[in-house]
Amino acid sequence: MTTMTEAASQALHLKWDEKDRTIVVVPEDQDRYVVKVGRVIELLGLASRADRFQQQLTLLQRELAGWLQNTDGIKQAFLTLRDGALLFVVIRNQPVYDESFENSLSDLDFRIANDPDLELIEMNVIALPPLSRSSLDSFLDPVFILELEHASCVR
Repeated sequence: MTTMTEAASQALHLKWDEKDRTIVVVPEDQDRYVVKVGRVIELLGLASRADRFQQQLTLLQRELAGWLQNTDGIKQAFLTLRDGALLFVVIRNQPVYDESFENSLSDLDFRIANDPDLELIEMNVIALPPLSRSSLDSFLDPVFILELEHASCVR
């Protein structure tokens, strides 16, 4: 159990200066630096949004997995980045147009875009016919790729 004295010694110390609206940050290593108040507020706002975004990303993955489970004709599915947003890439088993599949994918896209629990998520969707790995790589971000697997995905 952490005592109040231990918690205080581990805390980040901030010293406010009203005159020039700065905060002096004194971390544990005593390497002090000065930050403008607006920047601190901005950083703290982003930190809270990052936590919310992570929660929403987990919720999104569950939503996509549920859709995959209830949708036939899918070979592979990926969640990646493209043009500043997430991209849900669905690889079909067959290179034929399927209106009910396209409607289902459009409904999923609309549902996610309008879900208040996913307000930080910007996502696009794309369905592709079977294709080579090199062709697929042109749609996938080399740094962020999640392959979503489910029983409905046939290998």
